[in-house]
Amino acid sequence: MNLLHWMILFIIVSGFITVASMKKRMENKLARLVAQGENGAYKRNRDMQAIIYWILGTVAWGVVSIFLIIWSFNDFFE
Repeated sequence: MNLLHWMILFIIVSGFITVASMKKRMENKLARLVAQGENGAYKRNRDMQAIIYWILGTVAWGVVSIFLIIWSFNDFFE
């Protein structure tokens, strides 16, 4: 394995660890949003924004990881 493969593996594993570590925090924010109802508009908007950014970041990490895996296999089998 060359340096490129190690870097790809590091990106994928570190992204997975980050997403997994933040999952519980986002679940707590979502539970707080559901329990609050319409009260606390500022806090509610901030929590919603954090959840949306977490989802977008997770999707972006997933797409990049898939691209890197395909690129890695293409490079590996040539």
